[in-house]
Parts: sequence; structure tokens; C-alpha cells
Amino acid sequence: MNNTHLIDKSYSPEKRFSHFVSILINLNGFSFSVFDISMKNFVEYKSIKIESSSEKSIEFCNKFLGLLKTEFESGEHYTQIACIIESPKATIVPEVLFIKDRFHEYFQFNQDLNNTESVYFDSLKNSENENIFSFPTCLIKNTQEFFPNIKIFHQSSIFIEEIFLRNKKKLINTKCFVLANHDYFEILVISPSKILLHNTFHYSGASDFTYFVLNIYEQLRLSPEIHPIELYGSIEKNSDIYFSLKKYIKTIEFANCNNEFIISQDLINLHPHNLLNHYFLFKCAS
Repeated sequence: MNNTHLIDKSYSPEKRFSHFVSILINLNGFSFSVFDISMKNFVEYKSIKIESSSEKSIEFCNKFLGLLKTEFESGEHYTQIACIIESPKATIVPEVLFIKDRFHEYFQFNQDLNNTESVYFDSLKNSENENIFSFPTCLIKNTQEFFPNIKIFHQSSIFIEEIFLRNKKKLINTKCFVLANHDYFEILVISPSKILLHNTFHYSGASDFTYFVLNIYEQLRLSPEIHPIELYGSIEKNSDIYFSLKKYIKTIEFANCNNEFIISQDLINLHPHNLLNHYFLFKCAS
């Protein structure tokens, strides 16, 4: 995450009540955006890298809280605000199998939990699943104490709900969806009615990325000739990852949200994937 700050000329603090503020937190720092609901226009975007000896340390949490106090007025002023937790540590459980009192057990069956983290879960209404995830306790606590009205969602929750919302009425075949971050990606495979697979993989280059995707195709007996893949996040058409995938998978699509929100001239240099999660959060939290 790099330090970036772009603001539209139309931005005005007096219009706060028509603004939706979204915050994305990961273990490198955080970003936030301000979305003008009436104009369907992003009017501000800022990302801040946090330097720390350990991303799970008290030092990291204190720096994060200090930056919140610097960037925002009293958190009570923000009534339309939500937060994305970006972390690869998540487990999807079908709603019919989920027992609330046992969600810690479900998580630890697939994931490691360290003593600085707590476990949380989101209910996914569109796909009828529960997403169980962990994150450093102090980061969640600081966020909730500073913004009393904030809603918090895991990135996978927003991604899965958005995919189901977009595809539940038009999907006629199994399809893969990938959301790429800078060092890991999540892959979602759905049939017209349910999730077949959701998983995350750490990668260091195009060959790793392609290997994991093709392995999923093989596990689920999908055909690279028949079953398409749709890409979200930080992959571009001129990237090594795209060219590597294209060698094996016939149909590769990119997420298209061009008609859903406006990127003004003042924010035009910002890649749309920087805003996509923030927009999905707005839809999920509204």
C-alpha cells in the first residue's frame, strides 16, 4: 500500500450527510474513500502505509488510531460509514450447518489463530453462508471505539455477496471469480445456485498464481475451454499474470463497473480496482 491522496474539486465537508465513508484496513496500512451518494461519484480517496516493526504489535495499533484521529473529525459525526477488513484468514460455512456458539471451532479447523487476534463472522444473505474470519483485536477495537456507528465486513463477505448479486439471475454454468491483492488472491467458484469452492492463496509471481488457479480447475473438473474466469482487483491486461492465465484459459473477463459509479477527472489517475472494494462496501452496507 502506497501513500496516495486525491480529492475532487466538488468535495465539500458541508455535504457530509450525503457522503458514504468507507475504510479498508489491512496489515500494511489503510485507505479510505468518500462517495457522494447523490452524484454516484467518488470525491476523495486516500491510502496510508503504516511502518511498524510488527503489523500485529501495539505500535501498529497505536499508529493506526493516531492516523484515524488525524484524518477524521470526531467519529460520531459519521453516520454513513463502514469498514472492510482485508485478510486472507477466512472460512466459509453454509448457513444450514452453522452453529453460532461454535464459530471459533469452525475457524480453527482451517486456520491458525494467534493470541493477538479475535474471531468474527459475517452473515451472507445472498449466498446463504457465514464467513468466519480473524483480525488483530486492537485494530477492530480501535475502529469501533472511534466510529460508534461503523459497520465492519470482511473483504470476502463483500466479494461473495456482490458476485451472487450480479450473477444469480443470469449464470447458467459454473464460473470462477478471482479477487487479487498484492500478495494473495481469493478464488470463488459458483454454480447457478451455490458456492462450489472459496479459498485464498499466497503468491509471489505469475507462475504461482496460474498454478493455483489451474489446480482448482483440475480439482473441480472444470474445463479451461468451457468455464470462464472473471478477474477483480489488481490484475491488468498488460500484466504477467493475465498473459500467463491466457495461455491456458480460453475466456478471461475483467470486472466491469463503469456504469455504476463515476471517477472524476481529479481521481482519473487512480486505477478503478482501488475503488471497487469501496463501492462494493457501499452497496453491501446500504
